[in-house]
Amino acid sequence: MSEKNFNEYEAIVKEAVEQNKDTFIENSTIEHARVLTVYLLKQANKIIRIFTGTLPELFYTDKRIKESFEEAIKNKRTIQIIVEDKNNIPQYFKNLIKEKKIEIRENNSKNVKNHFFLSGKKAFKVELPHEKNNFNGIRGKANFNNRELGLHIFNIFDELWGKSKLIS
Repeated sequence: MSEKNFNEYEAIVKEAVEQNKDTFIENSTIEHARVLTVYLLKQANKIIRIFTGTLPELFYTDKRIKESFEEAIKNKRTIQIIVEDKNNIPQYFKNLIKEKKIEIRENNSKNVKNHFFLSGKKAFKVELPHEKNNFNGIRGKANFNNRELGLHIFNIFDELWGKSKLIS
């Protein structure tokens, strides 16, 4: 993605956040996913919930994402993550688990196909699963102000959280 396209995309996301727009934003590249993740982490007022197959280092060790996670932790946000592959957790997250700054659980239910990242109850990104460490062909959407769908995703996460096993 060119710098111009990146800046244009980030401007769309920033406008959606600042103006509380209920609009769906395309999420089709690793750069899109990173921008959306940073803004979702920044916007969180209490709780961040992530349901994913893995936590790939290529994605989660990005400087902006790590800084945004650190800021959310500093601001006392609750971070709950459910993964399908407990064997692919980067050392960064293992350290946060040891420090009791985040909770990660292993998914025991195979009923949910889409992955999602939820900030509060109205801001989220949803993606179709993709191959581990292969970010070509990401297909997803994000929205920063859709309480109806956000609450639905929140409730799905609650159900999955109750059925999942804590990773220590």
